[in-house]
Amino acid sequence: MSIRLDEHGNAVTEPFKSIKEVLHWIPNKFACCSSSHVRTKVHTVTSSSLSDVSGKLRTRPTRPQVLICHDMCGGYLEDRFCHGCPKVSAYKFYHWQFIDIFIYFSHNFVTIPPIGWIKAAKKHGVTVLGTVITEWEDGADICKELLKSEETTDHFTTKLAHLALFHGFDGWLINIENKVESDQVSQLQKFVRQLTVKCHHLLGVSKVLWYDSVISTGELKWQDELNSLNKMFFTVADGIFLNYNVTEDKLSQSKQMASVCDRELDIFVGVDIFGRGTLGGGGFNTIEAVKMIRKHDLSCALFAPGWVYEHLGPDRFDAQELTFWGILSETLTPRPVQVPFATSFCRGYGDRYYIQGQVVSDSPWYNLSLQQLQPSFTHSQFVSYTVSKIPQNEDPEEESQDEKQKEKFSIKVESYEKHFACPDMVFDLNVGYFGGGSLRLTARMVESKPVLFRMFLLQVLPDTSLDISVTWSIPPDGAGLCGIVLSTGKVGSPTVICTETDLCARHREMIPKILLRPEDSSGKDFMSASVHFVTGCRTNNIFTKDGEWITCFFHVDKSYLSREGNAELIISAILIPSLEFKVEDEPNKQMCAHIGYLQVAPHLTDLAPVQKDVCVGNFKCLEVKVRSLLSKENVDSIIVHPFFCSDNGHCINMRKQPEELQDAVKKIKMDVSKSHQENSYLMMRDTPSEHNNPLPASKHTIDLTSIATAVEVTSAVEATSTDTEYTLYVLKWEPLVDNVHVYLLYNYNESGVKTFIGHAVEAWFVWKQTCEANKIVMFSIQPIMSLPNLVAEEVCFCV
Repeated sequence: MSIRLDEHGNAVTEPFKSIKEVLHWIPNKFACCSSSHVRTKVHTVTSSSLSDVSGKLRTRPTRPQVLICHDMCGGYLEDRFCHGCPKVSAYKFYHWQFIDIFIYFSHNFVTIPPIGWIKAAKKHGVTVLGTVITEWEDGADICKELLKSEETTDHFTTKLAHLALFHGFDGWLINIENKVESDQVSQLQKFVRQLTVKCHHLLGVSKVLWYDSVISTGELKWQDELNSLNKMFFTVADGIFLNYNVTEDKLSQSKQMASVCDRELDIFVGVDIFGRGTLGGGGFNTIEAVKMIRKHDLSCALFAPGWVYEHLGPDRFDAQELTFWGILSETLTPRPVQVPFATSFCRGYGDRYYIQGQVVSDSPWYNLSLQQLQPSFTHSQFVSYTVSKIPQNEDPEEESQDEKQKEKFSIKVESYEKHFACPDMVFDLNVGYFGGGSLRLTARMVESKPVLFRMFLLQVLPDTSLDISVTWSIPPDGAGLCGIVLSTGKVGSPTVICTETDLCARHREMIPKILLRPEDSSGKDFMSASVHFVTGCRTNNIFTKDGEWITCFFHVDKSYLSREGNAELIISAILIPSLEFKVEDEPNKQMCAHIGYLQVAPHLTDLAPVQKDVCVGNFKCLEVKVRSLLSKENVDSIIVHPFFCSDNGHCINMRKQPEELQDAVKKIKMDVSKSHQENSYLMMRDTPSEHNNPLPASKHTIDLTSIATAVEVTSAVEATSTDTEYTLYVLKWEPLVDNVHVYLLYNYNESGVKTFIGHAVEAWFVWKQTCEANKIVMFSIQPIMSLPNLVAEEVCFCV
């Protein structure tokens, strides 16, 4: 399974459902992830190289960790599509600033995180884990097979480590939810130990967690604590995920047992957000359980954060999600962002797709791979939340004896704005610069009262000067200014205020005296020991139908940022009202700005990509004529492995095949050889008629129906009506630079009309043409660099 084409020709991530599927998995270059760029040091794993898991390979956290375990309606929904889908309302996650570990969970045997979740989490420095789960009688049978011999266990753990390496994630959650034969318990412990050490060797920084389920006797007995019955698995793993029925006493005992080996922070206390067995009932009152865990300085594991979407529905998801994490932010601390960084604030979805303020596509889209770095602070910085438990009166005649012992209550959440200007900080889909939207800041205009919007918590080395580039759009009637503020956020610390224009003396005098902290509604002065004003220079203007995008550059000298030790900085946006504004003239007047792009880097850092004539090369195109539903057999045996299993693009699957298929393959190879002479290449052209400068681009053409018949898999192919016939184009290319955020894909028809067809984060793409009215004669690829967000040259190749 893993990444493949589904029966409709869509590239998807799928789980493994049997030991056989895992053991027979081999990496293919059809969907080769970029983990090779991320992990340059790869170890050869042998039995003799397995050292004690408690040795140097284990990395130790320095503070309690926060883990979320994805469990959204069984998993593999809209997120399974490697190139995204059109459903903007699909479930998404963007509060990464509070999270250290993300687990993609489903009830399939081996769960591979979809590429979108991996990419989004990695952009935020979050560790990503897959899941191995066995359940009920089927799970017991799997365990018997898996643990029957050293050889099977060794082979299987090696495959799991390589699966993580290939897909670019960092380890596994092991969840055995069935009885294990008593004589196989020691082999189960060996399985966990082998997997942990192999992941450490192969992946470098990795994590394998044991779920609190099976105990030392092989029985399935959840303990809700670390004790002598489950310690044998905790000892050989990187941590334990405790079941949800925890108590104060169990947390104290768990911490005491882990303290013997200095591993208190490796205990992840389970909190079920659906409330099953969880203190406080979960939901918006999840904070009650988290506070108890925090009191014991243990890590917490939040299970099923999709409760907000699944239980409350998608219609007001963003508002409800903001409330949920806003309540929890009282106990969670955002992780600082490493400098340099750049972001367009895109959340990985939108009603249209923007590049430099221009609409590239007006079709809705959802693709978490394209999510960019999200702010450390949200609109919740302006809101206070109160959570109350309201007792419920139940009919005692309808309650069972067990239910009478439980507390019955509902949760009431109240919120109120704590800032005088009622500011708003949201992701706006209607105005965008890069991706699906931009960060919109609004506040009621109050005479001489600037409003501060905290955005990112920064980790900057001492004695470092910073270069800041920001692209914003301010409505013509905004009646104010927008700026950037750098400070530690503490009274008395140096503050730097950056604006595009040189502020007048009155502004310079007024702003430092009355600049309010967003969390303070009392009107106290924000007085700094020193305030420095920096005037930027405008480097670029882009005019769109939505207005003007202005890019400003600011240099902040290190002498302005003196602070104690390695104190973190906060970068904020500030809206400054016009000095001429009078409240009595326009009492409902709003200040507004859209921030489309922000980049922060140490001074004189070269962020530009390696200069090359082109950023991609070595094109390959497989054109497949499809007249029926694709089966697993014809996808895996005919398309994926044959076409992309070698660098020259002509290698066929080495399994034994009928003579008819071998003849078909020989013909394909001849066509490919001929296409090297006929195909051509175009750069920075709008119509195919203008292209020249030949460039080799291999092409295969396959009529899937005839080849499927040749290999005798037609019984697995369901006949469909002719209106489902289509041409499938499988494109692959070689990236010539590393820092690509996304590849934009276009095609050209015979009339020279250019059409946007999608985005890819890896160097491959699958596109389905359902309309044969206009023949496609050329595809083009346009890389967008991640840091900085530069638009590279468009490269076209004929088909």
